[in-house]
This record gives sequence, structure tokens and C-alpha cells, in this order.
Amino acid sequence: MCCVVFTEIRLEIIASTPPNVTIDGWTKRSETAGRVMKVAMHVPTAKKTVIQGIINSHLERKCIENQPLPLGVLIEKCMV
Repeated sequence: MCCVVFTEIRLEIIASTPPNVTIDGWTKRSETAGRVMKVAMHVPTAKKTVIQGIINSHLERKCIENQPLPLGVLIEKCMV
């Protein structure tokens, strides 16, 4: 069984005016801004390679033509 540990944290995406190409698009924890997101905080070493392979194969797809699966669905696939 895959025991990925998730936690909910508030994240905001940095966007500057005027644009700052060095940091725009980064995410950071925030107490007040952004949205609460479910984040994978720990992946067991035994499943690390499997999960990395699943995520990488989906990231390599063209996002518009082939919508990537949500992380929760990808994690469920590694449990099989």
C-alpha cells in the first residue's frame, strides 16, 4: 500500500507588477493569501521511483490535448 502523507496548507502564487521573471510563478506558503491546497509532504522511499515515473509520464504529455490526471488519481494508480 502506498502511504503518501498529505497535508493542507495555504499557498499563493507570486505575481509581480511589473513582472519579475526571477520569481513570478513561484509558490509559497501564506497565512492570509492564496488558496488552501492538499500537498504531498512525504512519499515512502519504496514507492518514490514508481510515483516519480507516474508523475513524469503525465508531465511529459501535452496538457491541452491530454489533460493530466489529478495527483490523487496518480497516487491511487501506484497502489495497484
